Amino acid sequence: MTTNPKSGNTPSGPPGNTILIVDDDQEFRESLAEWVRRDGFHVELAKTGLEALDKIRWGLRPCVILLDMQMGTMSGWDFRTEQKRDRTLAAIPVIAMTAGPWKERDLGDYAARISKPIDPADLRAKLAPFRLPSRKTDMPGVTGELNG
Repeated sequence: MTTNPKSGNTPSGPPGNTILIVDDDQEFRESLAEWVRRDGFHVELAKTGLEALDKIRWGLRPCVILLDMQMGTMSGWDFRTEQKRDRTLAAIPVIAMTAGPWKERDLGDYAARISKPIDPADLRAKLAPFRLPSRKTDMPGVTGELNG
């Protein structure tokens, strides 16, 4: 496993089993990461869209990105615009997350959309297409909603 010393990025992880979570709310980001880990995925975290772009530009290839749309430094919409400028990066599917209203442009530009607070069953269903066949299929002990 190689690490980019500048960003601390670890571009290699379990192939096809890594999810990049991008959210500026630390508590939400860490809680969501715990849920996703319980479901058998490896997790990489980014607190801004710029940090997420740095990670994928340096070689991180997650099976999917969970992206908060309303962030201060770079919104999820701005992140997606930048991501799509590079064919390789544009191929990484994105699940958009927001507590706010969905915009018309969100309808076809994302692999899925999920509203906050996040319902564990909805999250599990949205991640199912990205799960490797040998991964766990349940999140024991996870109930309720995740607010962010």
